Amino acid sequence: MTDRRAGFANKVTKGAPSSGLMNDKRANERLRRTVEWRTPTSTEQKAFEAHRTLKTYADFLVAAVETDDESWILMERVWHGFPDPPRWIFIAFGPDGRTICGGDFDHIPTNWTMPEGAILPLEETV
Repeated sequence: MTDRRAGFANKVTKGAPSSGLMNDKRANERLRRTVEWRTPTSTEQKAFEAHRTLKTYADFLVAAVETDDESWILMERVWHGFPDPPRWIFIAFGPDGRTICGGDFDHIPTNWTMPEGAILPLEETV
């Protein structure tokens, strides 16, 4: 069994995700779930900073959560809005570390509870 305290850092393979992400039926279903996010652990932050692919999608790892045997991460982009991609990106990983789905969006779903201080005003992210 994976040590859940390390969250996605124990599950993500070096190559994941290896292809572009898109909002699909699986991602949209997850966006509708009620989820209470937590602050990423230092292990997760280090894994994000060192990951060769995740840093190409976003600038900051904002939050993480384990739900229904999946590990999710929420990331934020500094440059966002047309013509750039949306501000937020989330990725769901399965128990084996493979990417299940990912999604981009401009606003955090109202059914998601974010950890204190996780979301900064835009001017504080640049």
